[in-house]
Amino acid sequence: YNKEKLKDGVTFYKAGHHGSSTSSSEAFIDTIKPQYVVIPAVAGTTEYTSDAKKAFPSDTVMKNLRKYTDNIYITEMAINKEIDGKVKTVEARPCDGNITVISDGYGIQVTTDQTLHTFVFDIDAGTEGVGHCVLVKNGNTEILIDCGVYATTVGQTNARTLIDDVEKYCYDGKIEYLIVTHAQPESLSNIIGEYQKNQAVTPGIFGTFEIGTIIDFGDNTNLNPAPAGGWLYNYINERNALVSSTDCEYYPASKKSQIQINDNFGIKMYNTGGSIYQSEDDYSLVVMITFFGEKLLFMGDLTNSEEAESKLASECKNEISNVTFFLAGGNGQDESNSGTLLKTVSPEYSIVTPNVDGLVGCTNPLSRETCERLAMYTDGGKQNVIFISDVDDGEQPRDESVLFSIETKNGKVIDKDIIYVEIDEDVVTLATSSWYN
Repeated sequence: YNKEKLKDGVTFYKAGHHGSSTSSSEAFIDTIKPQYVVIPAVAGTTEYTSDAKKAFPSDTVMKNLRKYTDNIYITEMAINKEIDGKVKTVEARPCDGNITVISDGYGIQVTTDQTLHTFVFDIDAGTEGVGHCVLVKNGNTEILIDCGVYATTVGQTNARTLIDDVEKYCYDGKIEYLIVTHAQPESLSNIIGEYQKNQAVTPGIFGTFEIGTIIDFGDNTNLNPAPAGGWLYNYINERNALVSSTDCEYYPASKKSQIQINDNFGIKMYNTGGSIYQSEDDYSLVVMITFFGEKLLFMGDLTNSEEAESKLASECKNEISNVTFFLAGGNGQDESNSGTLLKTVSPEYSIVTPNVDGLVGCTNPLSRETCERLAMYTDGGKQNVIFISDVDDGEQPRDESVLFSIETKNGKVIDKDIIYVEIDEDVVTLATSSWYN
């Protein structure tokens, strides 16, 4: 009756009767030509088989469906997975970048996801050190930029806390893109976890998640070859072992500096190594993420960097100008985030992750000069410059992250906002900081 209406096929098809041979006939499937299929299998069955006792979905139905699509998702109706007392996603798979199929054990949800979430994690959650960790997420596609702590107290790297934070938002156990900006522990220590006597004792990102693609600094380091038994040595060994034993791909940024995830979602890395070497910070990758025309710029640990920042501002002016989100480099210390760079970037929002303990006892603390430059060039001034750490004396440590969301509809941005996750008190901005004022 509806063949004419269905002649162009359907985007999503939920198969009838758990995919049994009495449903999803060849004639019907030839009519609807589905792009994406979900089959709620019988409890206890997670894949089709010729076993008559577990013949849901049937081989016949699978054959009919596979004439038109490989995007077939078989869920198990009887699984309820509780995390923190709540039923969370147990299966979520992206279809074409905008459509996600989710099963939470009770049912199946199909969502059109045109929202980009950015989590900047507070490294100062029980550690005495400084580090970097950012998770960018659209649907079920995750980009992790760095995951590390440089601890001032031996052994106090708090690796598991950071990895637990990432797990809260990476539901499917896979990080599609892992970007490591530079060869220092504050970038990569928690990627490999914790070591004692050259033996891994706490699994890091490599041992916790499936990794799709790794892009890192490659040979753009002064530590080449890496000292035996050190954190960089262990990182390289774990990375190479992962690539050789799984489907994970690896590229140095010099070989693959750009990834186009889909028409509206992309990543670009900039090598910033200047002619004067003072530390590995000078070689930090700068990462740009674009999403429906919006730009998010992550400066990594670029420090002592006026030469590199000026080169970036000059040679890439059109690419990095007028960004929505700017994560300040070098944890906001004075040697980074020059006026030349900030004038070009002209961000709507600036985020700073100051060195631990705010301003006291740090070798390179957050400086007033950096804050004043950020306030001068950030749209909205001091109100849109945000600290992710307990900068003010006497203030209690806050939650581990800030969430920045960009929502789109029909390819146009409809809402951009800073949303503070699970934080009761007001987040400190330059406008509200007692230290700054």
